[in-house]
Amino acid sequence: MKVNEHGLRVEIEAEAWECIHQWAQLAKGEFSCLGVVDDDLYISQVHLLEQESTDVGTEMDPEAIAKLLVRHPEPGKVRAWIHSHGDMKCFWSHTDEDCIEGLANDGFLVSLVVNHAGETRCRVDIFQPVRITIDHVPVVV
Repeated sequence: MKVNEHGLRVEIEAEAWECIHQWAQLAKGEFSCLGVVDDDLYISQVHLLEQESTDVGTEMDPEAIAKLLVRHPEPGKVRAWIHSHGDMKCFWSHTDEDCIEGLANDGFLVSLVVNHAGETRCRVDIFQPVRITIDHVPVVV
């Protein structure tokens, strides 16, 4: 993972940022999506997949995830999990923590939670060579 001259921060393509916030506003409850992340923590694309969503949770379809990874030219770069909390605050629930552990890989994962009020919380989890979580990482569009 490369950290730029501004320190640790996640940068995101403006179009991807707009998609995330539109999906959050349109969702009756929560939603989840996956994102493509370069080694310099730049999210270039987001992919909304088939999922089951409620007011307090979301579960992406495993078959839809598999299809994305098979079709993507660089599946190893699908390293962002983005979801919403609807009208709730942005925090890491026990369900969120379980999802992050389920998405563990041989590198890192960027996790982002948004809500209807436009609040955002971001973290970076590093899985190898040691397990580290860095919370409250700034997001720059």
